[in-house]
Amino acid sequence: MNKKDLVKYISDKVRITENDASIIMDVLMDGIKEGLNEDGVVKIRHFGTFSIEKRKARKINSPYDGSIINVPEKNAVKFKVSKEISEMVNEK
Repeated sequence: MNKKDLVKYISDKVRITENDASIIMDVLMDGIKEGLNEDGVVKIRHFGTFSIEKRKARKINSPYDGSIINVPEKNAVKFKVSKEISEMVNEK
């Protein structure tokens, strides 16, 4: 499922236009981005938690020529799924 499919799902479920559903999706994604930028964590109960994880600088070997590449320290977004969704997915 991609963003277009989610927009269609929302519009069908709530009986609104796809344009309105698209606006809702955009606002939701903007809220998640803003929450990560301001607080570093966005928790959505029964869904999961987005958080920022600091990755240390490290050295890796290039798979092309074997040379050493320095990878700088950076922040990465991490997502931890809720227990409820994890259990639902693992029931299959």
